[in-house]
Amino acid sequence: GLHCLSGTLEISGTDANTFTGGVLAQNPVLLLNKSAGVTAFGGPLRVGGGDASQKEVRWLQDYQRVGADVTLFSDGLVNLNNHRDEFGPVTFNAGTVATGASGELGVYGLLTVNPSSSPAFITGRLGLPPGLHEFLVSDGAAFPDLQIDALVLGTGHLRKTGPGQL
Repeated sequence: GLHCLSGTLEISGTDANTFTGGVLAQNPVLLLNKSAGVTAFGGPLRVGGGDASQKEVRWLQDYQRVGADVTLFSDGLVNLNNHRDEFGPVTFNAGTVATGASGELGVYGLLTVNPSSSPAFITGRLGLPPGLHEFLVSDGAAFPDLQIDALVLGTGHLRKTGPGQL
């Protein structure tokens, strides 16, 4: 896998990355700038953890890793930066997914919010494709546990489970 610890790193180019390991982004900024629809990384994406400073993974093109298994920690920010991508599953240990005004996060797997002292956030535009989409929200010290400040689009249905606050 790829473990980013310091500085700004950019993954770019027109060919798909062939490594299948995960990406652990614990550096200030990781830029994903492959051509739209070209795979920037092959395994799961983990954003944050470690010290309290913000760790950001920022999209510079659409669809950098369709179907990515994404985990965020309290200092993690997935910034779609007005681009689109589709994740599934997504696990929050607090943290934020922000799409911008014209970007969109498509959720294609279980969205889990683990107990935390800080809320998890989804801002911008949230796409729910056809079908039922479970948001399993555990109860932590944060209130609410998951805050969605997003325009919800699509024909899918959100089903909140778990004792946490949405």
